[in-house]
Amino acid sequence: MKRPVLLAFNISGEKAETIGMFCSKLDIELRDVKTDEQHQTIGALCRTEALSEASFEGEEFTDEMLVLCNLSAEQQAGLLTGLRSVSGANVSLKAVLTEYNIGWSAARLAAELSAERDAIARNRSERHP
Repeated sequence: MKRPVLLAFNISGEKAETIGMFCSKLDIELRDVKTDEQHQTIGALCRTEALSEASFEGEEFTDEMLVLCNLSAEQQAGLLTGLRSVSGANVSLKAVLTEYNIGWSAARLAAELSAERDAIARNRSERHP
């Protein structure tokens, strides 16, 4: 089985320490993705495919985001439950590595997640004004 990895984008300070604590308890490698790595595919960052030699170009991605790669169901549940239990540890953009997003950049994945979050919020407000 491939090593469980949690990609952390733009997370620092106490929140990063809290996430690191849960990863350590659950035997998950925490990978702090640096700005100059954000052009890599999600698959490459999860070490599922090769890293690109190309240099970073384009817009800087600034939203906080977590991507769960190769986690068991128990690890996923433990991590997400743990993060919900700690005040200030929530990260609104979260995804699981899939066959569909494995070739996407972090910016594309974040844009998709943001659009989904906004659509859900609009739907809620339309149903419950």
